[in-house]
Amino acid sequence: MKVKVQPYEKPCLIENAAMDSRLCLVILSLLVVCNEIQSFEDMTLSKSRNLSCRYVDMRNKSLLSYNDLTKQKALLVLRSRKQLSKEYFEPEGIIFVLKDSPVNTMKFLKEGSLDLMCEINPYFTDNIQILWPEKSLEEEDLSQLQSFPNADIRHVLPVFMLSTQTPHVQARLQEDALLNCDFSIGHHANVNIDWKLLKKGGQEIKLLSYKGSEKSVVYHVKGIMMQVDEVLKGSASLVVKHVDLEKEGLYTCTISVNSLFGDQLIHLEVVETPKVTLNVNSLLLKEGQEQKLVCEASKYYPLDVNIEWLQEGRDQTFLPTVLKNVLFSSHKHNNDGTYSLSSFFMLTASRLNDGAVFTCRVEHTSLKHPIRKSVKVRVEESSPFSYQELLLVVLIIVLCVVLLRLIMHLNKGRTSSKPKPY
Repeated sequence: MKVKVQPYEKPCLIENAAMDSRLCLVILSLLVVCNEIQSFEDMTLSKSRNLSCRYVDMRNKSLLSYNDLTKQKALLVLRSRKQLSKEYFEPEGIIFVLKDSPVNTMKFLKEGSLDLMCEINPYFTDNIQILWPEKSLEEEDLSQLQSFPNADIRHVLPVFMLSTQTPHVQARLQEDALLNCDFSIGHHANVNIDWKLLKKGGQEIKLLSYKGSEKSVVYHVKGIMMQVDEVLKGSASLVVKHVDLEKEGLYTCTISVNSLFGDQLIHLEVVETPKVTLNVNSLLLKEGQEQKLVCEASKYYPLDVNIEWLQEGRDQTFLPTVLKNVLFSSHKHNNDGTYSLSSFFMLTASRLNDGAVFTCRVEHTSLKHPIRKSVKVRVEESSPFSYQELLLVVLIIVLCVVLLRLIMHLNKGRTSSKPKPY
């Protein structure tokens, strides 16, 4: 059986950053694989230790659409108890009761199951015989369930579990990224581990292989590392060294033991936060003067970015208004794979702009909150003459003075050169 657990009424996508853990569980005699578990707070102190599920028979999936498949109510009881309260059970559904075992399922299952959607599907072994140490399944005292004579109760034993706390990893360029992949087995056994990478273009790359019988790992690419000593402790986590754009994609951690296997998908995404700058820090303008205001967002990744210019009045009593007369440069692709983009507009100063604050707001997938950069504008009344006009007047006066002195000098020379009458 396969059990999928995900946030209620939300698709379980690998890009969904809200998910912070994923679990895979195999149960003896039923072979239940638990996949995509939402992380929530510790439920060991909670009275509720079950998940409301639905059982979907997938054996005719190739012939029928998903909506046409047979569906039943089901309940996954996460820990066996001496008393099974009837308030948890649906008389027409299937009850799967997890028995205590060396596999610590409660380590990964936390409080908050009401917000989850659970689905149980058959898990097929393709007629492969799976050899596993025998475990006795001690039946519970079901006398308290006599009010549900038609209840379908199945006691199952967890024997193999695979989980990750990092289904979606965001890393900056040249940083190291840890891809968590943990497993738990109900008995000592040799474990085989494989890591693969599916890149954006569809190219699949085999990264490493580990053979439990030899306690050795073979690396097929450079720039990755797995601690072999940690495998005995139930960790197959991978460290990706010096992340760059070539290492971005969908990683698969596959654990196999005694013909059973499970895998976890981990999305490694490169993100770079934009650096936001303005071409001016403050402005003192004359009325009628023009000034270009430029906001540049640089060195960000991935490409999607949103830049807005907002204007607030001097009294700031109203909500900021979004400027419409804004232009954008084309995206610049930098040598390291990041991008840059500029947004600008021309401001013609008026007395209405005096004390106004212009803010550049930048939104990007790497940011929890937008980056804001602001500039305050002061506008002075223009003088009767413009700066150019005043400069022209000064030049004319200087030229007149120079010309007058030159004429006076020439007249003085002529007077001194005349012959005396005696």
